[in-house]
Amino acid sequence: MKLKDIYNKIISENTWNGETVEYKSTQNINIEAYIEPDEIGDPYAKIYFIEIPENLRKNGVGKKEIDNFKKWAKSYGVGSIEVNNILDDAVPFWKKMGANINNNDLQDLEDGDKIHAWIEI
Repeated sequence: MKLKDIYNKIISENTWNGETVEYKSTQNINIEAYIEPDEIGDPYAKIYFIEIPENLRKNGVGKKEIDNFKKWAKSYGVGSIEVNNILDDAVPFWKKMGANINNNDLQDLEDGDKIHAWIEI
């Protein structure tokens, strides 16, 4: 069985039990992401950070990881992902991933400020 088939089998078996579930990278990428309950107990997806090693950037590794996270989150019935701690140099990447970052969000940023965004899935 191919890795893709195994992954698809795993995500098709996910059921929400109201508890926080940690996402595990499929590519050994440093990512902190979860499905957790929102205020009323529904599943809620959040990416706190993702770190792609310099030597793997610009190769589609980050996109593949985010695509895998989107599929995984969707398997829990989640319709959007909250992304926290976006550094300004990562804005182009997150825009490519579908994050709703507009230029007004960037105008008042100072060095070291982080951006918050949503991705619809």
